[in-house]
Amino acid sequence: MPNPFCPPCSEDDILKRLSLHFPDTPETLLIGRGDDCAMLRPGGPLCVSNDLFLEDVHFRRSYFTPEDVGYKALAVNISDLAACGARPQAFTLALGLPDDVDVAWLDAFFAGMADAARPWRMALAGGDLSRCDRLHISVTVWGEAYGAPDEPVFLARGGAMPGDSIFLVGQVGLARVGLAVLEKHGRSAIERWPAACAAHLHPLPQVDAGLMLARAGSNARPPVLMDVSDGLARDLPRLLDRSGRKDGGGLGAAPMQ
Repeated sequence: MPNPFCPPCSEDDILKRLSLHFPDTPETLLIGRGDDCAMLRPGGPLCVSNDLFLEDVHFRRSYFTPEDVGYKALAVNISDLAACGARPQAFTLALGLPDDVDVAWLDAFFAGMADAARPWRMALAGGDLSRCDRLHISVTVWGEAYGAPDEPVFLARGGAMPGDSIFLVGQVGLARVGLAVLEKHGRSAIERWPAACAAHLHPLPQVDAGLMLARAGSNARPPVLMDVSDGLARDLPRLLDRSGRKDGGGLGAAPMQ
């Protein structure tokens, strides 16, 4: 991780905090942090995703704790792996840090990120550091596709057919409620609407559901799957648009009778 970036956090300070939360050479890597590149240990085809997590665009420090920021920055990426039926393996982290971020804040941030990584023993392979006016976080994750290396199961958005049923996993819309009340009331909203606030601040990636559906797809036509973090009204048309019929017509959706 190269120089430069802002005081009071030195590069050595940050690397020391990282090492407390993430081992340098975990089992999913042949070579971990410390060189210009890491070396992966892929067991089969890899699924890769990247997201930006930007201050005052995706989160506000007025009601996100450092632990919340670290956890959610990684969790939203893990959710993308879950939506393709992949098992999370490792990630890289790029940070743009403003001057008011100190070592104590970063230590709590890394602790929250480690909480998101721990259930899947995800490795931090490396990343980058720079100075920024506001917090900028970029996470790239990768995971192993379900199935044998020569027959991986990838749950894509396209491939739905007429007659398929559409179902949702989790409490859809709860995080949107959490966002609304946190924006209006700040962290005091947690006392009155704890479930909604938790859904926004500390979302649970549906990895187990994705793996279960991938297993089901290994014995039959793989189900169509996607993350609905933008809401059902916006994401359902995207799913249907990826599954047009051979005659050029599109698909629609209707409530079950």
